[in-house]
Amino acid sequence: MTKAEDRKAKEKTYAVANEFITEFLRRNHSINCTELAGCNLSDPKELARARETNVFRTKCSGYVRDSCEILEKIL
Repeated sequence: MTKAEDRKAKEKTYAVANEFITEFLRRNHSINCTELAGCNLSDPKELARARETNVFRTKCSGYVRDSCEILEKIL
């Protein structure tokens, strides 16, 4: 059984998630880690290359910063 309050909460959650994704896409043009990092992190060779080239510090830290800024604005 679904309560009306649950439906409203679910709709609000979807709206907030959509707002987050829209802003993240505006800033970074993707929400896909492989596209953002420029390598497939599930592939051991590409993961090693990402570590060697400091992808996590040079790219990912900026995405985390953007995420925090967006969430701070939304919430």
